[in-house]
Amino acid sequence: MLAAAASRAECRVGARGIGIGTLIILALIGWALGIDPAVLIGTLQNLNNDTPSRYEAPNTAGTPDDRTGQFVAAVLGDTEDRWRQIFEQNGQTYRPPKLRLFSGADASACGFAQAAMGPFYCPNDEHIYLDTSFFQDLQTRFHGCGGKACEFAEAYVIAHEVGHHVQNLLGILPKARRIQTEGDRASANHLQVQIELQADCLAGVWAHHSQQKWKFIEPGDVEAAMQTPPPLGMIGCSDKAKATWSRTPSRTARPRNASVGSRPA
Repeated sequence: MLAAAASRAECRVGARGIGIGTLIILALIGWALGIDPAVLIGTLQNLNNDTPSRYEAPNTAGTPDDRTGQFVAAVLGDTEDRWRQIFEQNGQTYRPPKLRLFSGADASACGFAQAAMGPFYCPNDEHIYLDTSFFQDLQTRFHGCGGKACEFAEAYVIAHEVGHHVQNLLGILPKARRIQTEGDRASANHLQVQIELQADCLAGVWAHHSQQKWKFIEPGDVEAAMQTPPPLGMIGCSDKAKATWSRTPSRTARPRNASVGSRPA
């Protein structure tokens, strides 16, 4: 599983970025003018680096050689195995995403990526972006969990982003984006919450099927995952919903039961 996932885990360290203060200012400007802040941030980064504005994917890929990288590759590989089986059972083919580990800042096909943004999925290049300091911040800065108890929470965050990839493959994200561009801001924000809710529930689908295979969830793991700060991936589902999805029967742990806005009973 790890070897298969390694080719999709890319490492990029030392990318040059801009300060968090600048990011906040650009976000406020974008909000006031109705412009996607990622566009403003990406433009500024291109000017700072004196590089063309088009996205260029780096050619660095391979097996991560540290504990965090190997853990991420293993989780990514398991999500691929589970979702491939689920898709095949429904007569579909699963195309796995790639995951980019970066340090500080990086460029993506969806704009500029920086650690302060937390993990995110870019549908334009089907990559998940994760700063190498994220898991450490989860324990020390946000106090979401501690020690070995963090492993399930960390895996769940990755599975949440993979959930967005599943949404993209099923055509949910493209449809949602079209609706968001045509509606008002309040409606767009409400729909975004529903998208995050569904990605949380899809992560729960993965957790259930992975637990059936590996029996890796230990007492307290789900509770620790619930402590993950909302900005860092597990937003949308209530605590009860997260716990329910981790132990829901296999007959209900399916993508079609994680519709936008759904909550497990």
